[in-house]
Amino acid sequence: MEVQIELIKENHHQRFYKFSTQLTKGVRLGEKINLIDEMVNERKVNLKPEYQYLITEGQGVDVICISNATTHIEKLVFAAIKFSDGEYARTRLHIAGKMTFMITGGCEKELYKDEVYLRYLCKLNGLKISKIILD
Repeated sequence: MEVQIELIKENHHQRFYKFSTQLTKGVRLGEKINLIDEMVNERKVNLKPEYQYLITEGQGVDVICISNATTHIEKLVFAAIKFSDGEYARTRLHIAGKMTFMITGGCEKELYKDEVYLRYLCKLNGLKISKIILD
């Protein structure tokens, strides 16, 4: 299945991308994770009650946030949500990228271009990128 990915928001250290289909698989600490189950847990554990409607049962991930750490060298990918006012925020659900040690300043060898993370998540989910829109 082909997927289109669009850069929808960018700030100084975070980029939000929207996939044309939902992702159901990710990787955290080297282990594959089921994003449908993880999103339910994210809603129950980390979202305030007034925001829990943003994540529904059986929902995968169609918006991600690729975030560069501000305290050390690290880049991680998180599931993200869209608020009713159109703003986006990352969740605490880490779905790709390798955690590095802040005490050592991080690890530059573990940083890749955003496209590498996008392709990795697509491959993990059996998807092929038809187009990446950066405008």
